[in-house]
Amino acid sequence: MAAPGLSAAGITNRHSLAGIVRAHAAARDAALCLPAGARLDCEVGPPPLYYPRDCAASGSLRRLLTREQRHTDKGKYRFLLQDLSVHAEGQVLIVLPPSGPDIEAFTPRLATLRNRLSVPFGLADHRPYPGGSTAPAPPG
Repeated sequence: MAAPGLSAAGITNRHSLAGIVRAHAAARDAALCLPAGARLDCEVGPPPLYYPRDCAASGSLRRLLTREQRHTDKGKYRFLLQDLSVHAEGQVLIVLPPSGPDIEAFTPRLATLRNRLSVPFGLADHRPYPGGSTAPAPPG
C-alpha cells in the first residue's frame, strides 16, 4: 500500500536505468505508479531528469546511455546538448534547480536547455538530507 495520498513517485538513477525492474516490482506491490528515468549530467545547464513516455523513447534513452558508457570512463559521463537533442523525442524532462551560489547561473542555463530541447519540461524541488545523511532527520 502506498503512503496515504501518494499515487505516483518518479525514480531516476544517475546515468543509468539500473535497478528499475526491482523498483517497478516494489511499486506494483504498493499500488504506486512509478515512472522511471535517468539523470544526465550535461555540458550546459542543470542535469535534466529524462523520463521516457513510451517504449520508443525508452529505447532511445537506453541507446544514449549505452553509447556514452562505451566511450567514456565510468563516472565521467558528460552528455552534449546535441546528443540530448537527438534523443529527446518522447521524453519528459524535469530539471532540479541548484541551491546556493549556483542559482545565479541557473536561469540562463535553463533557458538554453529549454530552447534546444523541444520536449515537455518541468521544474522540481529537492531537499537534501541534513549533514549529507542518506536518511531523513528524526522528527522533533
